[in-house]
Amino acid sequence: MLEGIQRTRLASLGLIATAALWGGNHVVIRDIADQTDPLTLVFWRWTLSALALLLFSAGPLWRARHVLREHLSRIAVLGFLNCVLFSMAIIAAPFGTSAVNVGLIQATAPLWIVAAGTLFLSEQVSVRSAAGLGLGFAGAALLISSEPAAATITAELRWGDALALTATLIWAGYSILLRKIQGALHPATMFSAIALTGYAALIPCYLLLALTGSPADISVLPPREIWAAVAYIGLGATLLGNLFWNLGVHALGPATSSQFLFLAPLCSIAFGAYWLNEYLSSLGWLGAIMIISGLTLSTLKRREGK
Repeated sequence: MLEGIQRTRLASLGLIATAALWGGNHVVIRDIADQTDPLTLVFWRWTLSALALLLFSAGPLWRARHVLREHLSRIAVLGFLNCVLFSMAIIAAPFGTSAVNVGLIQATAPLWIVAAGTLFLSEQVSVRSAAGLGLGFAGAALLISSEPAAATITAELRWGDALALTATLIWAGYSILLRKIQGALHPATMFSAIALTGYAALIPCYLLLALTGSPADISVLPPREIWAAVAYIGLGATLLGNLFWNLGVHALGPATSSQFLFLAPLCSIAFGAYWLNEYLSSLGWLGAIMIISGLTLSTLKRREGK
């Protein structure tokens, strides 16, 4: 019993760390946006993660090679969605809007996953969940239409909001496709296979653009001044965040684990205010409250007997 309680506490601490790592990710990217470009960040994010994954998961991947071969086409699609499309959109987003907005818009992902499951998998949605969806989507629309949280972002430059929403939709599609092969392997092994496959697709795209100098701001190596930030993005938010998330889901289940993700946008708000002087307007705060309330309505399970 004590072992079970300790495992639950460790899993909870890991999920809190995940929320902080993911919530701070957009703040770090926004902070170094004037020193690098999105593609360089995406590539080195996954380079660091891929090296660490190979170090720790080479054995499990080799032992699961027959299962991986069976699902190779789906793993390749998932890798491209995660490592290339989603990563490019979510990392480029803070270049064109505030980190706070990106964190809050990305927080609507569970709502889009529920909506996609209803549309494409014929999953049933309760009245409570439907109300949560409507409230969360309305909050996202209000947030996007409110005044920018960062003084350096004007209404004309808020293309990052659209990218953040695009990234969230891609993640919803990724999550729906991932359900098709859930259970085939341990979640950590499956994540490693998806990440390494996606990274393999990213390498030629990045090298071609970097070596040809098109666009001109792409560099082979990030500036030395931001190496610590790149390490945080690659090893912290990407590697440790996903590792803690997988362990949390394994110990507590997906429903309970998802509750901890409500902390991620709150971390974005707190970190953005502290490091970047980004503050939500009154309408922005209303939108944030609506998003978090919608998430709560859509994902909290009813208590038995009530």
